[in-house]
Amino acid sequence: MTNLLLTNSSVDKKILLFVILVVSFPLLVPLPMVAPLLFVLLGLMIGFLMISFMEKEEDRNFLLKMFIYAYLLRILVAFFLHMLTHSWEYGRFAFGTTQGYHGFFIGDGWGYSENGWIIANRLKAEFLIGPLMTKQMSLSGTLHVYDYINGLIYYCVGKSPLTVLFLNCTVGSLTLIFMYRIAALVFGRESAKVTVLLCAFWPSLLLWSTQNLKEPLTIFLVTACFWASISFLKGFNPIYLMLSVLMVFLLSKFRPLIGTVAMISLGLHLVFLVYRLVKRDFFSILIVIAIFALMVITSIEFRGIVNKFFNVTQNLNFLIEDVLREIEYNRKVRAMSNLAILPSYFVTSPRALLNYLPIGLTCVFFAPFPWQLFSSSQIFATPEMLVWYIAIPYFISGVYLAIRNNLKYLFSLLVYSGGILLMLALFEGNIGTMFRHRALALNFLLMFIAVGINAAKKGPATIHER
Repeated sequence: MTNLLLTNSSVDKKILLFVILVVSFPLLVPLPMVAPLLFVLLGLMIGFLMISFMEKEEDRNFLLKMFIYAYLLRILVAFFLHMLTHSWEYGRFAFGTTQGYHGFFIGDGWGYSENGWIIANRLKAEFLIGPLMTKQMSLSGTLHVYDYINGLIYYCVGKSPLTVLFLNCTVGSLTLIFMYRIAALVFGRESAKVTVLLCAFWPSLLLWSTQNLKEPLTIFLVTACFWASISFLKGFNPIYLMLSVLMVFLLSKFRPLIGTVAMISLGLHLVFLVYRLVKRDFFSILIVIAIFALMVITSIEFRGIVNKFFNVTQNLNFLIEDVLREIEYNRKVRAMSNLAILPSYFVTSPRALLNYLPIGLTCVFFAPFPWQLFSSSQIFATPEMLVWYIAIPYFISGVYLAIRNNLKYLFSLLVYSGGILLMLALFEGNIGTMFRHRALALNFLLMFIAVGINAAKKGPATIHER
């Protein structure tokens, strides 16, 4: 009995010592060093919590394994690339000074990090004069909400680049849970599993989610938005509708253009659903429209209507000219280096735009081409593009099945994906940035590939909404 008490006492002391070490560890080690580890643990807990809400055990078991594998792989890649690129140089200037990557494999990440550090230091200043940050202070020449996110993190934990990298690893891994839910809701469990496998290990998606970039958080918000909207259509639970509106609101603040595309997509989806409801009584709607038109004509002079028509036409011409100038400006700003897309081509008219559009769309779907190997990131993209070429037939099959069987749920998602790809085709004049920004819709494209693969295995007749 005495030996047993002594044994229990020694075990209790070991446990107490372990607890003391765990509690005192953050106090003994500088916070910028321990913060990345804390963020990793926090990400794991959030992922486990989200997965625990899955109703079926089979879904929970599969997602838990995939989330852990994808998350740890991203953490390892982020850490490896951070250490590898810490002493890389990408420019040598006057007086022997050099500019390096400072641990960021994608150079843009360094700019966000340094701007964030400026913001953090100004937040810590006792007497802050002027705004937290201006474009004149920015090392990248631009200022974005993401700079302030970096600044808030650095203000809380100190300058810790690994923390922001690991945060994006977390966000990129959590996106997989929403992708599984979307695919399972619309196409079933088998397609959902293939979707998560593709999204978890697709090279470019994996790479972007290990870097200090805006894309991981943008993709997360977009995916959560469409998951909420599809869930609302499945169950008409107002909570999902509020979540979808919240995601659009956050997108409009974080990436206004992407938020606008998402909002338009959801609005058109609403119009589509209303049309489906009333199309059987088209004759009555036609009568209502005719009566409304008659009331307008009789209450306003015909001459005034004609004048308004010409004013609208004139304003429309100005609008078209403004759009063309915006497209041309954005193309030329990015049409640099060896990955520029037709740098000597000018989009000055609607006809020139239509002539350029097939080239832009070809680049969106098939670039970077295997013979364009000018940097380490482009070499990294080559295997992915070869797999993508092979997967194109499955993608076409998946889109066809989605339109044929599931359009009432996926209309907004299809409009969003098509709108993003069209926007990239028109505004991106550089294959490198186009390749990276294609990630904004790539999750959904991979889902359609998964549907096509599943249809090829089981036959198209098996792919129906659940």
